[in-house]
Amino acid sequence: MKIETNAGMLKTALKALKPVVEKRFTIPVLNMVKCAGGSLTATDLDCEFSVSLPATAFEGEGLLPFREMLALTSVLSADEPLTITIDAAGGPAVVAGRDGRYRLPTAKVEDFPHISLPDKREHITVDGEALRQAIGYVLPFASGEETRYYLNGVCLFGHAVVATDGHRLALCEGVNAHDFKNLIIFTKAAKLLAGMPPVTSLGVSGSGLRIVAAAGGMRLVAKLINGTYPHVRRVIPKDAPAAEFDRVALTGALNRLTALSPRNAVMPVSVVSDGSAVALSAKNFDDVSGDERHAAAGAPISAVFNARYLRETLRMVRGDTVTMSQIEPFAPVVFRTGDEKRLLLLMPMRSHDDMIDRARGFLGAASDEKAAAA
Repeated sequence: MKIETNAGMLKTALKALKPVVEKRFTIPVLNMVKCAGGSLTATDLDCEFSVSLPATAFEGEGLLPFREMLALTSVLSADEPLTITIDAAGGPAVVAGRDGRYRLPTAKVEDFPHISLPDKREHITVDGEALRQAIGYVLPFASGEETRYYLNGVCLFGHAVVATDGHRLALCEGVNAHDFKNLIIFTKAAKLLAGMPPVTSLGVSGSGLRIVAAAGGMRLVAKLINGTYPHVRRVIPKDAPAAEFDRVALTGALNRLTALSPRNAVMPVSVVSDGSAVALSAKNFDDVSGDERHAAAGAPISAVFNARYLRETLRMVRGDTVTMSQIEPFAPVVFRTGDEKRLLLLMPMRSHDDMIDRARGFLGAASDEKAAAA
């Protein structure tokens, strides 16, 4: 094998492969990248990702150690010309620059595993940019729990993309004209797909357990999660009355209240609105508590949330105003900002009636004080 390129282009290609190469693979060959056909390829057996490498010469094929190559190119100047060779006898990989010569371990190229692909695949036309944005929007709500493995990624179903961890849900409608067939893409592959240039089609195996996407010199082959995704539309309330809040004021109040709790502790926060004002109340396990009152509009709402989940939800919301829709107290709450194609849903915490009463009491007391002052 012989490749002539420069350190900058090689480093760029290697960094694109970094999400695929785990820090500690027990199978040595998985710590290698395959150089063949003008591209570098990495795999973790569930996901295979290829990136084209600009080169003045690219002959044959071989394996290079990922971490050593990335470390080397990171300390060389970007314009440093490199010639990489591996002899036919399978000796070490030799990387030659202007003034240096470096020898790195290699392995048999035939030992590099590839994800099998059936010859028969369905090619689905997609709006690549809309798909990228939708995946990026919902992905923070994907689960990381091993017990419900089918939630460890995003699901493409109907014309929508969705992700949920059972407590939170993000959904983006109208992503594509094509009716997706419940394709569950695990988190790592979804991140790679969202980071690629917009694709124009997805290749899906007949079994629905493999997906292929290619664009801009990048190619992704990934196994899909074999499972049944929950019927998420059943938990999304329809025609629920909405309460309206100032997003910045609500976020600021939440930040101040959660500052009272130890970092990473589960802290319940109640949100109660009477249509003209909203009260937020928080209390940690050391009986440290706080309450705030702010302006609101629209329908009443009563819910208790995990403070961290609520903060992350508000962080994802864009715009000056946020609406919360709820059928009844303690029911799931839908967050929107005027974009009817996107929504976030948060499940309330149970067994916290005292927090609701606390917020209602503070809301009433604050109203009485305001009336007395007037």
